Amino acid sequence: MAGMTKPLRPIKPGLSNLGGGIKLLLYTLDQFTADVEWPKRADILTGKSVVAPTLITTETAARVIFDINKGVKMKSNGKGPTTNQVYDHSFEGAVVTGYTAEQNEALGNIYNMPCVAIFVLADGTKVVLGSTFKPLMIESDYDSGAMSADMNGTTLKGMSIQPLDFRPVILGSAVTIAETTIPAYS
Repeated sequence: MAGMTKPLRPIKPGLSNLGGGIKLLLYTLDQFTADVEWPKRADILTGKSVVAPTLITTETAARVIFDINKGVKMKSNGKGPTTNQVYDHSFEGAVVTGYTAEQNEALGNIYNMPCVAIFVLADGTKVVLGSTFKPLMIESDYDSGAMSADMNGTTLKGMSIQPLDFRPVILGSAVTIAETTIPAYS
């Protein structure tokens, strides 16, 4: 589109630019109102969306409590001609330590289930990966480690099933996401 180019520059000098994610939230598709796409390209204005997800009443996002020392990262790559640019969305490296029946049950609810992820960057920016029409598939890789000093845990990753026609969507600060309450250890 002629006349639509804008400057692309790094963030303002002196501002924090820490990498990595501090929070990962997951919704399975059955939590959304049927046949409503979220997010969708038409909702992305000035580089972000202020449209909240259309969920079935009382549904909350499952929070993945991962080893913050191992980190988690979000990735996206665009490809194709400018008239038909598509993007893959993914996250990787969310290590959940331990191996318990409670973890197995929680993983069973998301493993190989189409999901939409909300990735919270280190600066608090919320980013949506996938959409209800083109979700992520969640995979897990358990590793007990070979020695007592090795990490015992499950690593999660999510990858878009099909490319999307937009980059991962930044959510406006006014969009609130209800998350599951994390129960205290008994």
